[in-house]
Amino acid sequence: MHAETSYLFRHAILRDAAYELQMPGDRAKLHELAFLLIESAFDGPAPWAEPLESLAPLSHLPHPCDSVAHELVIHARLAGSTGGALMQERVRRYLQRGALHAQLAFDNRLAVALWKELAGELDSPANGEAMRRAGELAMKCGLTADAEVYLHEALKLQRESQTPSLEARCHLTLGRLYAARGKYKEAELAHRESLRITQSLGDTIAAGLDQSHIAGVYLETGRMTEAEDLFQMALSALPDQGSERNGVLPNLGILYAQTGRLEQARDLLGAAVTAFRTLGTPYQLGICLANLGTVRHNLGDTHGALGDLLGALEIHRQAGNRRFEAMVLGNLGNVYERLDDNRRALECLLAALNIYREIGDRRGEGVALGNHAIQLRLSGRSAESVFQFRQAIEIHRQVGNRRAEGGHTCDLAISLVADGEIEKAKELWRTGSRILHDLGDQAQMQKLIPSMQQVCARAGVPELDSI
Repeated sequence: MHAETSYLFRHAILRDAAYELQMPGDRAKLHELAFLLIESAFDGPAPWAEPLESLAPLSHLPHPCDSVAHELVIHARLAGSTGGALMQERVRRYLQRGALHAQLAFDNRLAVALWKELAGELDSPANGEAMRRAGELAMKCGLTADAEVYLHEALKLQRESQTPSLEARCHLTLGRLYAARGKYKEAELAHRESLRITQSLGDTIAAGLDQSHIAGVYLETGRMTEAEDLFQMALSALPDQGSERNGVLPNLGILYAQTGRLEQARDLLGAAVTAFRTLGTPYQLGICLANLGTVRHNLGDTHGALGDLLGALEIHRQAGNRRFEAMVLGNLGNVYERLDDNRRALECLLAALNIYREIGDRRGEGVALGNHAIQLRLSGRSAESVFQFRQAIEIHRQVGNRRAEGGHTCDLAISLVADGEIEKAKELWRTGSRILHDLGDQAQMQKLIPSMQQVCARAGVPELDSI
């Protein structure tokens, strides 16, 4: 063993032995002393953060103690009863400050652990809100199964506390989680329950946000007219200026894009990107940039799309937002396809597929599978693409993703033409085009037709007939 390593190993053993030789009461006093010295060295004590049960967004004024908050909690706990009520209060204070600090630093997994630990220290209704925050952050970093457990526990705590406004917030977050996992029926039920509560409380702003989330479920399940009507209803309930309105407008922009109004979508998303940059909200900025990049790609602005998507990818990776990282990678794959860079396209799409599988996002998995199959076909591997398209379409049907089902059914038809299965291809092309027609998604149909025409010409067969 190297001399320095040997020294460190023996030093650690001696240190632990010396610690264990202390009487429990003396050890507790040493931890209390360590707590007080560290807190003092970092200009403490830090002030209390705002009450968790407040419905207003928590503001967090940084303090030097925040960087050592977790260490302070450990010492305060080990001080035990020796430190009395002071140490018990400091545990709660520094757990909350540590969780907020970790969240702002995008250390989401540490923040999840600290919020969950804080929930065990607080009384109702603050304990339920701490648990909800643990679930919300677990969802952002891809721990969706854990997120669902935490959110159900938070909902149970808020029902017991009989605090309807905070119960509604739990339903809202659960609805977002269900939608992210492709469980649209459960998502709609959760958002409708939140809406029922907020309307009963007369909270028009919260009710408007609930309506916008229900509209988002409609959008994902192809109910475009209902979605647009509800988005407009939500906007009418929200202030003309403010973060709530900024959160709804990008979703309306997505609806415009999916119904062929690409210029309107680009303008709306561009304005939202500017607003989120001004507000300094990177999470929303990353989502908006990704959607703007997708719209620019569909408008033929490939290099503008690439810049937006790479910017969004950097934001989501820094923030640890695994689901949105996968979404951006999938869209980047489509851009690299247009740039004839099939190697990068396949790499991005495969990376997206792996993330979706890792976090249990079936809807995302289906989309990524189908898009990866497109790249396989373009690389001359049509037989492999047929297998993957069929897998993707089955997932789309399970989660109710009609738009992806329609598009990838048409893509499957194109692959079957390349494999010589013309009659089956005709049937599937009509099925897929009918779905897209019913959804009003002419933009996607117009993108598919040139690929179909090219493959049919190469095979020497007539073009496939749409509905």
